[in-house]
Amino acid sequence: MNQKLLRCKMLLAGDSQGDLAKYLGLSENSMSHKMNGKVQFKAEEIAKIVWKYDLTPQETHDMFFGSGVTVD
Repeated sequence: MNQKLLRCKMLLAGDSQGDLAKYLGLSENSMSHKMNGKVQFKAEEIAKIVWKYDLTPQETHDMFFGSGVTVD
């Protein structure tokens, strides 16, 4: 999980971690665990984040699945 990339997208949208937690239906504690890589995001949470921040396939890959490999 690339926390920095997600935080940049959140900042650009004017969202706090609490805002995203509420959008995903998570507690702030659960969101913190996910942001810090202690717990993985579920597929439906990733889908909501992709939609909310209009992520490209490459951004989605880099954010949630690592970087260094391009997605065509």
